[in-house]
Formats: sequence, structure tokens, C-alpha cells
Amino acid sequence: MNNQKIIIYKFTELYQILEELSLELNYEIIQILDEKSFKDQLNSLDNFVVITNQKISDIQNLIIIDNYPIKLFKLIEKINISFLKLQFGNQSQIKVSRYYLDLNSREMFFENIKLKLTEKEINTIIFLSKNQNPVSVNKLEEFVWKYQ
Repeated sequence: MNNQKIIIYKFTELYQILEELSLELNYEIIQILDEKSFKDQLNSLDNFVVITNQKISDIQNLIIIDNYPIKLFKLIEKINISFLKLQFGNQSQIKVSRYYLDLNSREMFFENIKLKLTEKEINTIIFLSKNQNPVSVNKLEEFVWKYQ
């Protein structure tokens, strides 16, 4: 089963349409009609897109459908783009010990402190964090810095 979930919030008509097509869409489709259930679901899920016909604040992966009619292929394209953005954002964050690396912005975070890094610095940190044993300078030169 695919772990991508589409949450349809207070939009029964769209839920019914997508539920009929659920076998073809390859998403898990969840309908939520009340705000309490909505907040509970958001806290328990990690790979989801919310589709609604109203604006909701503080949600990153939200698709608002307020212009009717919308073509089904256009909607599926929007859903796929939202999942790609979500996946791209999730893959860019790496935890190294107590620190977080953001590969997209090339920054390292610890609590409220952030530090800009170069690409070679990021690659060096990732390489060293994956190795359990000490690494020689020659290995760093070969695998990270691509020296011969």
C-alpha cells in the first residue's frame, strides 16, 4: 500500500469523486469533516496533502480548490507536485548527532543557531557521520574531495 495520503477536509463532493477513483489514483484517501479530527490526523501523519475548498493557516502542503470546474488531470497534477515538494523538503533535512543539516540551503542548525556551510563542508560532515571508525585524510581526499 502506498503511504501517500490525501486528506479531504470539509469537501464531501470531492471525497466522493476521488473515492470512486481511488484504485486508479494510488493514494490513500481520508475524509475529515470536523476540526478536532483534522488536527489529530495531522499530528499522526507525515506524508500527506490536504485538499479543501477553504483557506487554512499553518499548513504547508495544502491545495485549495475554489475555482470550479477543475479538470481531474489538473487536480492529479497538483497533488503529484505537492508530494514531490514534500519529498524534496524531507530529503533535504539530515540529522547528525544533535545537529540538523539542510542540504538545500547548505545550513547547519543547533537549537536557535544556524551556520552557513559550503558544499564540501556538508559532504565532509555527511561522509564522517556515516563512518563508524576514524577516516584517514587520504580517504577524505578520494571520496569527498575527489582528489586522485
